[in-house]
Amino acid sequence: MRWLLTLSLLIAVPAAAQSDVDESAPDAESRSADDDDSGAAEETPADDDDSADDGEAPAEEAPEPEPEPEPEPEPEREPWPEPPSEGDEADAEVADEPPRAIDPALIAPLIEASWAAKAEGDFEGARAKLEEARLAGADQQRLALELAYIELAEGDVNGARDRWEQASRGADEAMAEQALAELEAHPEVDPDAEPVVPMTESELLIAEARSQAAEERYDDAHDTFALAIEAGADPQAVELELGWMDKGRGKIYEGRRHFRLAKKGEDEEKSATAKAELRQPPKLIWGDLYAEAFAWYRFFPTTSANLVPTIRLRAYLRPIAKLDLDFYAFIQASRDVASTATGPRGVPLIYADNSVMMGVGVQFRFWQRRVGLFAQVGPAFKLVPVDGVNPVQLDFRAGAFFGIEGPACRPEPEMKGARLTLDPCADVYADLIYVSRFDHNLFFFVRGRFGLGYLVTGPIQWAPFIEGRLLADINGDYYNNLADAGIGHRWRLLKPFGLDFLFGIHAGSYFGRENRDSAPSPLQHAELRWLLATYVEF
Repeated sequence: MRWLLTLSLLIAVPAAAQSDVDESAPDAESRSADDDDSGAAEETPADDDDSADDGEAPAEEAPEPEPEPEPEPEPEREPWPEPPSEGDEADAEVADEPPRAIDPALIAPLIEASWAAKAEGDFEGARAKLEEARLAGADQQRLALELAYIELAEGDVNGARDRWEQASRGADEAMAEQALAELEAHPEVDPDAEPVVPMTESELLIAEARSQAAEERYDDAHDTFALAIEAGADPQAVELELGWMDKGRGKIYEGRRHFRLAKKGEDEEKSATAKAELRQPPKLIWGDLYAEAFAWYRFFPTTSANLVPTIRLRAYLRPIAKLDLDFYAFIQASRDVASTATGPRGVPLIYADNSVMMGVGVQFRFWQRRVGLFAQVGPAFKLVPVDGVNPVQLDFRAGAFFGIEGPACRPEPEMKGARLTLDPCADVYADLIYVSRFDHNLFFFVRGRFGLGYLVTGPIQWAPFIEGRLLADINGDYYNNLADAGIGHRWRLLKPFGLDFLFGIHAGSYFGRENRDSAPSPLQHAELRWLLATYVEF
């Protein structure tokens, strides 16, 4: 069990790769629009001719010209529900419809099929898929937003505004904010003005990429922007879009690179926009918070239990925008609740560091922040007294880390009801760290985990997982040299911030190396584990 001493000190590794929970980005915004009744044209019946009085010969009159046939009315579209009146509660549903059976498994594929039809210019087909989604129980506010983008693609800005206005009164705040932003970006069009030309394929792709970026599907957005260029979109305009997207998600250097490319374009207005973005100073100061509570119950070969909470706060300064190089100040504390005594020769009988550390450091990240180097130094204050050990010690540590996660690990929430999914999620984390305070030890740690998301209920993803871990050091302490594997289940909060809760059963073995303490016999062990962890950038 003493191998857990190392786990707490590894927490100091920069958070983007170290934590099981990454930053939760801002609420992804929905991509569709406001609802509106489209009434069919009404026909006015012709007046019946007055009959002549009995007994009187009717006077001959010139025959009246036959009336011109009225144009046939457009096919009537099934009306969508009326929006609630202004007096309704703010959180009222966009539509007050009779209850219908909800089939969550059908809704997401139908909406995706609507996107595909819209991208191909099949607007009626896109509406038909949304109608099927409505009958399956889809959220009316979401459908209103989707319909607005179809109206916009057809060139009907005012029709799109009607649906955005309806969506802005819906219960979901993120979708309401998206609708209000679209209303501001698309002012009302004079109906007597010349009709708006329908969106081209490249314009549709750019609109699709914007929606993907709003949903934090950045890799998909990059691919869609590339398709837009192939379809004839202005590369200068696309570089601006990419610059704004990367700037918004904290990729400062990548965003400025796109703005520099846009600045070289031929369009003077777009070039001026790019220059204005480059003149703005990048965000130089930011911070992050990591917190976790790790608990276990070992039931083989002996029984024991423990809980180790950890919290770390860092403030960063990035002096060079084009480099992912940050200087930071930090404070970190960990405490295992089972520690109540001290051991012989100053060796504490604990499983965690039981210290408060503070200090300064520097980190450099590359390969899309998957790989990083860091070094930090500062005093460490013991929370549990240890005989013969100074309660304040200097702690210097430096090393490298690597972390990568699959694109399906953080799907979109299902804000209404639940949906069945099949989202495979693989992630790997590894680090190599030198720590002066632990007898100048060098630690190596690697963990691989694979999960399969099968359900999303509201903002929570459900996924079973399997994982394996390996830990080794150069000093040969038995608790720092082991391998284990386990299975369990993970519940992941997707919005409004990232939070993971994992429960599993794990078994492993120490390698039998010994330094100051003798290795246990037998070397094998098995235990139940719980982990609650979160990571937030601000």
